[in-house]
Amino acid sequence: MGSLTRCLERHLSAILKADEVINKHGVRHQNILEHVAKVRGMKSGKLEGLKALPSAVQHLWDWFLLLADQYSTRDRQSMPRPQEIKEDLITLTGFEITPWEIMVIGSLLRYWQDSRTENHE
Repeated sequence: MGSLTRCLERHLSAILKADEVINKHGVRHQNILEHVAKVRGMKSGKLEGLKALPSAVQHLWDWFLLLADQYSTRDRQSMPRPQEIKEDLITLTGFEITPWEIMVIGSLLRYWQDSRTENHE
């Protein structure tokens, strides 16, 4: 896969890490970063690896977020096939989707689902 796809996967990985609960009290990684930033007088705690996405892939991130919500109850075996991703995105956005965009969205959905599975085992 290309560098833009890896950029999206790094972005997703950083967000998943921020949402990770790091102790028995339900504190998340992002809570710690925000607290440290506040104590040090910084504007905000910045996640490692979380940078602004290139404009060329911002729409893919937005589409991933739309579909992640829609597919959140599915397990790895029932994740959507490329045709279903295409049809759902056309319905949700009204845009024609290219095969490369479908591949990238599918990759992000699998990565996201795998991370959810690892956290629940």
